[in-house]
Amino acid sequence: MKKDFKKYSLGDFLLDIDFCGWVRNERPDLDDYYRMMIKEFPDCKEDFDKARQLIRFFDDEKIKTEPIRKLQTWENILNESKKKRRFHPNLFLRIAASIVVIFLVASVWYYFSGNNSEFMLPTNELTGYTETKLILDNGEEIKIDSDHSEIVYGKKGEEIRVNDRLLKNNENTRDAEPNRLIVPYGKQSKVTLADGTTVWLNAGSQLLYSSRFEDDKREVYLSGEAFFDVTSNPSQPFHVIISDMRIKVTGTRFNVTSYPGDQTSQTILLSGKVSAKENKTFAREIDLNPGERITYNKANRLIEKDKVNIELYSSWINGYLMFEDETISEVLKKLERFYNQKIIVEGNGKKTLFTGKLDLAEELHQVLENISFSIPFEIQKRENNIVIKIKE
Repeated sequence: MKKDFKKYSLGDFLLDIDFCGWVRNERPDLDDYYRMMIKEFPDCKEDFDKARQLIRFFDDEKIKTEPIRKLQTWENILNESKKKRRFHPNLFLRIAASIVVIFLVASVWYYFSGNNSEFMLPTNELTGYTETKLILDNGEEIKIDSDHSEIVYGKKGEEIRVNDRLLKNNENTRDAEPNRLIVPYGKQSKVTLADGTTVWLNAGSQLLYSSRFEDDKREVYLSGEAFFDVTSNPSQPFHVIISDMRIKVTGTRFNVTSYPGDQTSQTILLSGKVSAKENKTFAREIDLNPGERITYNKANRLIEKDKVNIELYSSWINGYLMFEDETISEVLKKLERFYNQKIIVEGNGKKTLFTGKLDLAEELHQVLENISFSIPFEIQKRENNIVIKIKE
């Protein structure tokens, strides 16, 4: 698939079926393709980012309006926004006639109100990685082979310490690409950002962030699971953005889980106060108090809030896992990620419940034997996989 992106305009991106499918997370196989594309054609970045945001948020709205009317209103908003861009009639007709893109007025407002992002969220599970990888804003890749790594940024982002290694970073980071920390299955990492915020990344996670925060807000992008201890700064709110939700804080401790393959995303607050909302236009903010959890169901897009035992969701940063009446399937899924070992469940794993504490310092076979004391099952080796056969 080779396209001449040098000639692409905003309309070309909006009418590109492959591009639209990738933005909607229907084509995760194109992740690397579009990342390379934007590096090869940096002049397209503005239209590329704008089209990506428009498609993403347009699809979230349910306003019943004729496409022509939506586009006419869009043109008016563009004029009023004092953006010196010319609206081309030919492009207007092409987009209006297209069934690929449905433009929605409210989402245009969202884009021009300044809520757009230049970062690209990871959309697929991490596979094929064996080492933790830190990609700097200048494209330099730092491979980290330790199971537990620690990365510390200087206050201005000019220095980075990776375990015991001191690195010099790009001095001009304001307009640079974000830093990307990739933590594969079987690994964990702790990163201290330039503002003093500490983030623990669990196995199978990615974090995108700037070397330093200079605007009126701090933003990071997460795929996977992370525990945040945010440095308080009410004048510069901290945002955690995942594929489904946006979490806003000024200084607090909370855990976020948002793996691409999971059916739900969760935010659990330990201390302080956060607000969370669905990652779309005009979404209602929901405040969280300590001990509360927000769960977002990706299938029906419903948000629920309840009270939970916070230790169940923060214990992993201290080297153990705690469960209360959790299905054995979910327990084994977390062990899969931590130990980077495929575990197959045979039997009714979704109805078999487990309560207990698991020490992650132990070998996997010992952890499984500990579980088997309360849940009768047989452990087998099948090729490179572990098979758990639950006894009825």
